[in-house]
Amino acid sequence: ANAEVLIARSVAEAQLLIAEYKIHFFILDVNLPDGTGIDFLCDVRTFNPEAKVMMITATPLPEYEQRSHELGVLLFRRKPVDTKEIV
Repeated sequence: ANAEVLIARSVAEAQLLIAEYKIHFFILDVNLPDGTGIDFLCDVRTFNPEAKVMMITATPLPEYEQRSHELGVLLFRRKPVDTKEIV
């Protein structure tokens, strides 16, 4: 199957993308220049509640992991992430 990969380097860029595209799978970083992937995940749930999400972070604090799972994150992983796991 073909897939299109879209990249956003900030919450603001990502918000523009979810307003324009129906995205089925997200890989989100917890720490972004203008917010957090966890905050953005609330936007994702508004636009596409069925989307699958993987959260990655260099600082895997228990509260990040707990909140991510409350918002339906499938995988919560510490960087670096093995690309085989993403596939």
